[in-house]
Amino acid sequence: MKKFGILVLTLSLSSLGSVHAAEVAKEGEEQTTGKSLGGMNGMMVGAIGGPIGMLIGAGVGALFGGSAQEAAGLSERTDEVEGEDGERKVLRSPH
Repeated sequence: MKKFGILVLTLSLSSLGSVHAAEVAKEGEEQTTGKSLGGMNGMMVGAIGGPIGMLIGAGVGALFGGSAQEAAGLSERTDEVEGEDGERKVLRSPH
């Protein structure tokens, strides 16, 4: 039974490596990092006003964090790829 589990694991891992994107359909930018950092900072500052202030601060911080990252030119690259089966997925790429 132990050898069967190892066989199943080996076959499943080897089949995962054969998935490739057929073509890049669209390139774009996103500011997820700036939004998350801005939201966290806004939440901490807004916590002075209590729970409602914390929620408002997090929302405002997320808005300004994303726009600050975009203004600084530090946006992350995204690629929308279309697979061989026609399915489209958005992939984030550091470079």
